[in-house]
Amino acid sequence: MVFNPKSVSNKVKWTLLFLVLSAISVGGLMAYVREPNRPVIHKSEKKSPSKGAVNKDAERILKSMSDYMNNLHEFSCKSNGYFEFIDDSTDQKIQMSNVSSTYVKRPNKIKVERKGDVADMEYFYDGKQITVFGKKLKYYAQADAPDNIDKAIDFGRDALNIETPGADLFYTNLHEGLMEDVISGIYVGKGLAGGKECHHLAFKGNETDWQIWVEDSPTPLPRKYVITSKKIEQSPDYSIEINEWNTSPQLNSDFFTFKAPKGATKINFIKNNISEEAKSNR
Repeated sequence: MVFNPKSVSNKVKWTLLFLVLSAISVGGLMAYVREPNRPVIHKSEKKSPSKGAVNKDAERILKSMSDYMNNLHEFSCKSNGYFEFIDDSTDQKIQMSNVSSTYVKRPNKIKVERKGDVADMEYFYDGKQITVFGKKLKYYAQADAPDNIDKAIDFGRDALNIETPGADLFYTNLHEGLMEDVISGIYVGKGLAGGKECHHLAFKGNETDWQIWVEDSPTPLPRKYVITSKKIEQSPDYSIEINEWNTSPQLNSDFFTFKAPKGATKINFIKNNISEEAKSNR
């Protein structure tokens, strides 16, 4: 069964789009939906700060968070997420919210349970397949995937139209991934996020600006993450605030395997032409 947006009502269409184009993130599965036929609006280019203009404290704190997260064999967290999209009829920025539970077992397992304004859904990656399941409509999409988290995230983005801005926090080397597009960064100061006192860091990039709140403790976990999409019309934001971490949940591998419930219907992902790089990652 192939999903045809023209054959269903607006309400069902949007629910299915959130199912098929959902994004993986620590708190959300969705940063924003690029609406059908809505072009990306490129803003006039501004002179950027020189590469490497990053505050030393901001760099050090981000690196400490990355090192700590990289050493976690498995973890889970609960969070509140907020994402924005632009309404076609009014050209107004609309914010929607969700709550999520995320589970990660390295090197190749992820599960996310997400419930929000638009959809009630689950995401599974078991080391072999990516599955996205819409619990209300009982539709699911499934595709073969690479055998580690880093490559699976890239494959989902490149080949399956699964946008994954928040999934930066899953990569094996967080620091390298987060800093890839950074042109400047500052240490904002201390602040509260996820019920903890945190270091507030802010970074500018060519494609996105982003902020992160890192817990000020011997366990420097990310507590809040905000991404601003600079090259999308009206620069929509995506944010998550993580209010509960478990760094040793002892998860069973079967927990990450999708088992289709009775009455569930399989549909196809809306696939891109797979790039050579994505092919090499499979």
